Amino acid sequence: MSEENNNMTEQQENAVETKQEEASQKKGINIWSVIFPVAVVLILGAFFGVVLINKNINDQKEDQKKISITGYDVKSVDDLCNNYIQIGKYKGLQYEVTQEMFDELLAEDTQYYETVERKSRDTDSVSFNITGYVDGKKDKNITLKDQEVIVGEDTDGSFKVVSDLVKGKKAGDEIKDVQGIDPNEISDDGTDYTGKNVTFTIKVVSVSKLVVDQVTDQWVKENFEEEGFTTVKDYYEYIEDSLEQEVMSDLWEKVVSGSVCKKYPEDAYSRIIEEVDQDYAYEADQWGMETDEYYKVMQYTEEDIEKEYENEMTSEMAAWVIAFQEDFYEVSDEEIEDWWLSNYEEYGYDSVEDMKQDYKEEEIVRAIVLQKAAEFVYDNAKITKSYTKK
Repeated sequence: MSEENNNMTEQQENAVETKQEEASQKKGINIWSVIFPVAVVLILGAFFGVVLINKNINDQKEDQKKISITGYDVKSVDDLCNNYIQIGKYKGLQYEVTQEMFDELLAEDTQYYETVERKSRDTDSVSFNITGYVDGKKDKNITLKDQEVIVGEDTDGSFKVVSDLVKGKKAGDEIKDVQGIDPNEISDDGTDYTGKNVTFTIKVVSVSKLVVDQVTDQWVKENFEEEGFTTVKDYYEYIEDSLEQEVMSDLWEKVVSGSVCKKYPEDAYSRIIEEVDQDYAYEADQWGMETDEYYKVMQYTEEDIEKEYENEMTSEMAAWVIAFQEDFYEVSDEEIEDWWLSNYEEYGYDSVEDMKQDYKEEEIVRAIVLQKAAEFVYDNAKITKSYTKK
């Protein structure tokens, strides 16, 4: 029941994020949380190492741009492109912004659930506990609490079994001797239950109905006036801005996935490994866990971690290549100061000076350069919009 584990994982990740935001130290505050959604933060997070760049232009050979990047044994941009990375296509990428994407963003603000005292129906959210038994004896490794299913909408695998069973049930109802659920999908310790006599008991904790608000000027004013939105027009512009950020992050992922690292700069790759490992160690500590235990709970395999190292290395090099090839690698003092002023409050600092105590200017330069790279990809993509505003 992978979606059950997803529910658990999402709750854990949300809790980790909350604890990170409350922490007074720099660790755990990710500059990219302002620039891009979370899904791409994992890919780009390690970009903010201390990387120093110098470019000397040979008046006679413009294409021989000299660069010096800490941790990179490269002599020029050509060296980086020819020997380290084969960058994927980053101009003219095609992307369709669909009705589903628009509706999902809209639903985040307009849809919610209210607890009801009745039997469940289609579209209801049912909270339940599931207890696994092997040969009639309770097994804690296949026992989960506070899981959720949307009646009639979860239609695959073990989760469909639960969805079908809880339909028509109310809070407090129990369903015993349930079969058809694969215990290997919900086991949290890797135990193989193949061939074992496994049954489950499902207890309905609560039933909640779906409520959908209508978008009106009054609704916008009541919910978004503090953000400066007072009309439906304002709100839909906000939704479209959010869609733009989502598309930008997806396009950047396309660039990264379409690029190939030929070899890794040894020192830079070691730095990225260290940064990623430190991030996970911090998150584990917030849960009072050792890192290995945290990986197990989050179901991260060695292959998952290794892939993240590789993605971040590829992303970092791709951003440098684009920045140099398109000649926007330089960042002015004014741009840096604007970044400080625009973002210090977002990270909970009282002033720019306070934030500067935790971040080096080089890190901000890297953030700006990477943002420029992603924006360049977006601006040069072929984007179509197939949605209508509701």
